[in-house]
Amino acid sequence: MTEVKLKSNTAGLALYATQEYQPGQIIFTENPLVILAPKSPLEVKAVRCQFQNIDSDAKNIPLDSPLYDLTLPTSIRESSSSSTSTSNHDENLFRGMLVAAASFALFQNEDAKQRFLSLYHPTSIHILDHDKSQDISSIMMDNYLVERNVVSLAHQAVEYLQNHSCVKPCTKLGQLVRDDSSEICLKAMLIWCCNSFQGGYIYEKMSRMNHSCDFNAVVSARDPEEKEGRQDDSSTAGVGRQVLRAASWIQVGDEICISYLGSYTYADSMLRNERLKKEKFFVCQCSRCTEGRRMGDVAGSIPCPMCHPRLGGGRYLEEDVQYDDGEVEVHYCIPCVVVSGTREDKLTYKCEKCGMLDDMDLNVSSTMEKTLTRAISHLDRGLEKHCEIDDEEEERATKIEMTERLTSLASSVLGSRHWATNLLTFVMLSAKLSLIHANMLCKSVQRGSKGNDGSSSEEADLMTDVAECVDSLERIMAYVESLGLNSHVGHLVGNVAVGVARALVGFGDVKSMKYGSTFASKVYDDYFKLGFEGDAMEKVVDTLMNAWKRKVGDDADGSEEPEQKRQKKAYS
Repeated sequence: MTEVKLKSNTAGLALYATQEYQPGQIIFTENPLVILAPKSPLEVKAVRCQFQNIDSDAKNIPLDSPLYDLTLPTSIRESSSSSTSTSNHDENLFRGMLVAAASFALFQNEDAKQRFLSLYHPTSIHILDHDKSQDISSIMMDNYLVERNVVSLAHQAVEYLQNHSCVKPCTKLGQLVRDDSSEICLKAMLIWCCNSFQGGYIYEKMSRMNHSCDFNAVVSARDPEEKEGRQDDSSTAGVGRQVLRAASWIQVGDEICISYLGSYTYADSMLRNERLKKEKFFVCQCSRCTEGRRMGDVAGSIPCPMCHPRLGGGRYLEEDVQYDDGEVEVHYCIPCVVVSGTREDKLTYKCEKCGMLDDMDLNVSSTMEKTLTRAISHLDRGLEKHCEIDDEEEERATKIEMTERLTSLASSVLGSRHWATNLLTFVMLSAKLSLIHANMLCKSVQRGSKGNDGSSSEEADLMTDVAECVDSLERIMAYVESLGLNSHVGHLVGNVAVGVARALVGFGDVKSMKYGSTFASKVYDDYFKLGFEGDAMEKVVDTLMNAWKRKVGDDADGSEEPEQKRQKKAYS
């Protein structure tokens, strides 16, 4: 059970637990209150029919960009022509606001509309507008600026709908943007910006959950065991229904928080807050961020430039230092913020051996900045989708090679404990496992049809690839555990751990199967068994954990060892 109430240290509402929850326990399920995005070609047409100068009958319009061909105002076009990530984001956000307004105008459930309009949204009135001379922290200033920017963009979107001949006056949207209703249109856009889940789904309770970088709950698709059918009279019942589960122990009175960041939850506070400012329009003040700013964030750890001078003109780490395999003692420094008493706090690094670093070498800082820019650009694509299942083998290999190069660069510049190195390793591992599973399946089919086991060199290459995956997985798991989060490591690496287990079990010998079961067991009890991925995946992981036992039992029933049988077959 939960309740929505005011947070003690802010003016906003939050979701609190009124009973204790253990990890994996379902807190509640919920249908969306409003869906501010079309979900079918028919709904796309309904949205487009409200606009002039675009073809409402056009075919194959993408669901995720139904107004892609709408001509935007000059100010937005000129901004996006700079081709920076910020300007492109503003253009996409502007189009999203227009789609949200058009979808809201078509929504007919008045009761749901009123409940929707009670959700949080930033306003154009702020205390700073009245007293700009007051002493405020840099975080307060950042929050004010990002809110001001999104409010300004929403005002531009409303003015565009009002002052340009792009909306048909007789439509629902035309009525919504009239002067007497324009404030509702503005509010709908801002609520969509701050409260929607992917796909435009907005919930009465789930959308009130605040973010924490040390989350204690996760949202997933509807419970697979739940029967289909409407749960209430809402027009959106059964569509977009989501499940909220406890990710760690939650006590009575605890605030229930999720992460808005996906895999970037495992990055450092600087990157996390850049994302939150850009996509959710606030600066995080959770305990992890607050502590990270003050004491340092281990996710941003790098080998100390003073203790470990860089090679290549101050750019790259020595190999023993970057891999930190125990050959040499590596001293790390972590980023932290020094409060300057002004609105411009200073970012510096603190070494565990030599203390606070006053200034970072320009070559080191420049190389780090360029490496991070490249890594983030690649991760923005890689964390969304790894290798597609229908990619050609050559295309998959190319993707893996690109990620391997960037991972190697990140390791040589930032070291093995930095978040960028580990998230790139995670993307590379996911892609490699996809290729390995495809190859193993292909070889299995070939063995079945041709009656041979393939060349020993191919099998040796495959074993080398799997060994590299094992090493990558162990490094990522060690990194996530070093962050000290309340949630289990399986929330990031659960599926890749199962992927490694599958590859090892696929070799077919008891030793490999046993080794594979150790990785499956690491994510079974505290992740898969608790239902985070559903019953089907729990059964898969259980099968992988016990495959070697069945193998031993089968071997005991036969007169020959499996290796002897395999060799007989290969040489007969």
